[in-house]
Amino acid sequence: MKKIFIFILILFVGFAFTSCDWLVEKAEVDVLGVGNIQQRKGGFYVEIDSLSYVPSFVYTNSSGRDGKQEMAPVEGMQVTCFRLDGAPEVHFIAGAQSEEYLAEYFSKSHWVAFVFFVVFGGACICYS
Repeated sequence: MKKIFIFILILFVGFAFTSCDWLVEKAEVDVLGVGNIQQRKGGFYVEIDSLSYVPSFVYTNSSGRDGKQEMAPVEGMQVTCFRLDGAPEVHFIAGAQSEEYLAEYFSKSHWVAFVFFVVFGGACICYS
């Protein structure tokens, strides 16, 4: 019984590492436009299509152990303004980025949870 469990566990882990497209949730991104950060009366803003958006931080296009890296807005910096997953909050990322890039950058992977539940479920079955 344990040999079958180990085989199934190896099979599921192999699927999780090699064909994990079905375990990745792409972000729904709505790009509002690209503009430069400007400063007025001590505050920063980005004007796109006659609308002003106020950045509190800017994503830097890199990820670390703590998640997506952020920085303070800098006057003159080119940023892409966008909304994530239909939420009204406007986000900013450094540079002119495409919708496809942003969907990939903000995608969420669920393979760790999948492997945990397979191992946990297999252990429960094996030891019951």
